[in-house]
Order: sequence, then C-alpha cells, then structure tokens
Amino acid sequence: MKLIITIFIVLISSFPVLAQSASFADLIRKGNSYHDNGQYEQALEQYKKALKSDSVSGIVHYEIAYTLLAMQKYDEASEYCKKVINLDSKHQQGAYLLWGSALNLGGKPQEAVKVYLEAMMKFRGLHQLHYDLALAYFEADNLVKSEETLIHSLKMKPNHVNSHILLAKIMMIKQQYIKALLSLNYILYLDSQSNRSAEISDLLHQTIKVACTSLTENDSIENSDVFIKAQKQLVKKYTISDTTNQDALFAEMECHLFSELESIVENNFPIWSDLYASTFHDLYKSGHCESFSYVISRPNASPAIEVWIRTNQGKMQSLQSWIGSHQPPAKVNHMMIGKSVFK
Repeated sequence: MKLIITIFIVLISSFPVLAQSASFADLIRKGNSYHDNGQYEQALEQYKKALKSDSVSGIVHYEIAYTLLAMQKYDEASEYCKKVINLDSKHQQGAYLLWGSALNLGGKPQEAVKVYLEAMMKFRGLHQLHYDLALAYFEADNLVKSEETLIHSLKMKPNHVNSHILLAKIMMIKQQYIKALLSLNYILYLDSQSNRSAEISDLLHQTIKVACTSLTENDSIENSDVFIKAQKQLVKKYTISDTTNQDALFAEMECHLFSELESIVENNFPIWSDLYASTFHDLYKSGHCESFSYVISRPNASPAIEVWIRTNQGKMQSLQSWIGSHQPPAKVNHMMIGKSVFK
C-alpha cells in the first residue's frame, strides 16, 4: 500500500514538469510557425514567453536571433547570437553563421570576417563558414582573400553553385576573363535549367564577347601567363572567324577555348586546373563541345537554337550521358591530378 501511495505521489509531482515541458515546446513550435508565415512580431512574442520558462535556452535565443535577422534588425540579432555562443549550446555553429550574416548585411563586413575567423577555430570543417567568409571578404573589397577562401570552399564542395558564382564575379572585376568564363561555364555544367540559368547564360555570352575583343595583361596577377595565352588564342580565332551566325559563333569560340585548356590543366592550379580546365578539355576531346554550347544557350534560346537541338537529339542524349558520368567528386584533392550575389 505504501508503495502504491509513493508511486502516486511521484506521478502527481511530475505533472507540472511535464506540462511545463509541453508548453515550452508548444511555444517554440508556434513561434516557428509565425516566423515561417512572415509574422515576425508574433513569433518573437512566443519565443520570449518560452524564455520565461528557460532563460538559458540556446534554441530560444537562436530562434530570436534568426527572427530579428529576418526583420533586418541586425544589431539586435547579433546580440542574441552572442548569447547563444556564450551559453556554449549545441547551436553555436548556427549562431556564428547568423552573427556573421547580421554583420555583413548590416554593412560591417570587416567585423563579419573576424566572427567567421573565430568560428573557424571551432568548426573548420563546416563548409558554409568558408563560403560566408569569402562573401564577407568580397563585401570588404578584399578580393585576394575572397578568391583564396572560395578555392578552399570549392575543394570542400565542388558543386556549390554560389561559390562558383562569386568566383566568376571576382574574375570579371579583375578582368581575368578566361577564369570568369571557366566559372560561368561550370555553373551551367552543373545545372543548365535552374532559376538562375538564363542570367548566367546571358552573362557568359557577354563575357566571351569581351574576352574575344579585349585583352588586359597584368603581370602582378599570379599564374596569369597561361590564362593570358589562352585569351590571346581566343582573340586570334575570333579575328579570323568568318562565322556570321551568332549562335554558331558562340559555339565556335567555346570549343576553341576548351581546346586550348591543356596547358592550364598541366599547371595544376587548384580548382582552375583540376576541376574547371580538366572537365572542359575532356568535354572537348569527347566531341560534345558543340552540343554543350547549344544546351547552355537554351535558357535564352533563339528559334535557331531550338531547331538545332530538335534535329540533334542523338548528340543531346550522348552529351547528357557524358555529363552524368563526369560529375564532380565529393571533394577535390588537387595533388591527385595526372579535379546570390550578382548585383
């Protein structure tokens, strides 16, 4: 009898704890629902109620920071991110990413760089940190460090489209057009039918025209020699070409560029040689270059491009099969060679 009474007392005493736990979880769920619907003030009300139940909850402080970031209250968001980090919760990774984003979006890229570098000491293997750091360097006008960090980002995750986009933008600013063309081509190689494909395809067409009609030699740019040589060959080919059809001319210039990439492959430049140049030089040697040029032009296709694609279905299927069997590895090890930011 005494045992039964004891069990009953224990159960009764646990009800408030269980109820409190359920209420706490419900408040977070309601806050998340409000946030997802863009009702940020209501979301904050729920999270702050949850804080009354647990004032040292890492998840609640994180959700508040995330909501404040969405409200563009960057300074307040930063303060809550710092609280998450000081609590040493399991949400530290996310808090560092949010904090850096809040600083960068708030016009403080130099401070964002410091936050990301601090986070690197704890979470060096987190890929998103490398990309966000590169973006902060870019916003701080440090293109050299941004490019260097993007190379690390792409070694970790070769199919990360935003890293390729930012790298292309840096190369265009630096007027290194062959590098820009390689990055832009690779974005479309990964996916020629994404929401950004039309924009990237249009930019690629513009850039190849610039590359064919201008040449900027800058001896201070490391490893520029083979890229300048490739551009010189492209300019020479463009000058003597008698092709008047613009779609055919684009395909001709693309294929000529890809045919000139062997020297870049041999120089073993991380990403430029082992991922970009090797992929497109192999594509050229496989005989799929012309088909690829028409496919990546399709987002802004002229009627002539559609006609070419319809009448060359065999080539299209062969190209698709080749690309499917030549996807980037999970990571790039350049020692084994013999691999939304437009404004």
